[in-house]
Amino acid sequence: MVFVWIFLVLLGLYVIASAVFAVLGIRYGFLRTLHTEYFSNTGTSARHPFRERIERDALAVSDLLHEDRYLTSFDGLRLHAALFRTAYAKGLIVCVHGFHSRADKDFAPLVPFYLEQGYHVLLVDQRAHMESEGWYAAYGVLERNDLRDWIADCAAQFGSTFPIWLHGESMGAATCMSVADLPLMGNVRGIIEDSGFDTPSNEVRYTFCKNFRFPPYPGVWFVALFCRLRLRMPLYGVSAKRALQRTRIPCLFIHGDADDIVPLFSGVSAYAACASDKELWVVPKTGHCAAYYTAEAEYRSRLLAFLNRTRPAGSALSTERKPTLPTS
Repeated sequence: MVFVWIFLVLLGLYVIASAVFAVLGIRYGFLRTLHTEYFSNTGTSARHPFRERIERDALAVSDLLHEDRYLTSFDGLRLHAALFRTAYAKGLIVCVHGFHSRADKDFAPLVPFYLEQGYHVLLVDQRAHMESEGWYAAYGVLERNDLRDWIADCAAQFGSTFPIWLHGESMGAATCMSVADLPLMGNVRGIIEDSGFDTPSNEVRYTFCKNFRFPPYPGVWFVALFCRLRLRMPLYGVSAKRALQRTRIPCLFIHGDADDIVPLFSGVSAYAACASDKELWVVPKTGHCAAYYTAEAEYRSRLLAFLNRTRPAGSALSTERKPTLPTS
């Protein structure tokens, strides 16, 4: 009888812990990164060894002259993005940051790189991050509708035939992949996904096991229930994997083989599901979203090759430097 009571107490504690994770695990509005720090002092991410460089590059990006753009989401949130223009632009790169991160940090070295290659850059603040409204991050399920609207906004501004590429990291990569099967009011030429997960439920399950040392069930079910009741979104109904099975948009998959946030098998699963022209680059001895810093030259080379391969017919992808806007 004692063992039964012990079991019931432990089960009750597990249920409570799972419920807390379900709420706090996706409610990040009260943890907005609106301050100037790009890393916590106690963090141990794979990009921490490159912290000084990232902070320097991110501050340089924030000093570039840009246009603040806003739109209203399908559920009434005011969303923000920053548009960086370059002369003689041959296309636009929409950059989507990761979970509880920020675009100027995640794409700190890539903004000037893309500008120099002749591309406008749109840095998107995902819902519940930075200047975009919202209290909950939705693992790309709701964010894909936001990204769809940003693509439509870009098409309205630059024209329906203006080439657009999507580049996402972590949850931002999942967002970019999840939009791949939607009707898009824009000329999306390709998707670059770095360290993205295949399905929200798989990522939640992995987080339960790795970070909290919990059995994944019934905790994942609590997260799914919370998402259904509070956010009115299906945790199991929308995923990058499902969207990729129905897409024709070319995709470049990048993943580190030492990623302990989004495991390699999740990225490989997304790649395997992709029905379009696709390429997978597994970066050796590289953690989460750190591929650019561990293999910078090859990262840039692969980006340019992918952009060149997916550009509209008859256009040239020049590697010459183009004049960028002056700093503010």
